[in-house]
Amino acid sequence: MSLSRDGYLTVLFNQDITLPELESGPVRGRELTELKNLDVMRDVLDVTYVVNGESEPEERSELYLTVENWTANNLTIFVNFTNPILVSRGRMKDRLICRFKNP
Repeated sequence: MSLSRDGYLTVLFNQDITLPELESGPVRGRELTELKNLDVMRDVLDVTYVVNGESEPEERSELYLTVENWTANNLTIFVNFTNPILVSRGRMKDRLICRFKNP
């Protein structure tokens, strides 16, 4: 798993995985028609954003995740911070702890 400076989290798989099925036709309820409509933090990953000890609680940025690309070999997610200037301030870096749901 790697996170680029421009906010792309890339996960490489050691074997091919089965991709979520996209629905076609009329949409009812929570049917998935595009990967961008997938709620990553509800459906794919448990994400914990650990802020270093040098930031004040009111200076913390929220994050939102969007699937950019998902193939049998990898998954790319865009990590969008509401205030990126507040991320990893000081000597200690902030951390993202990610765990797949229903692997």
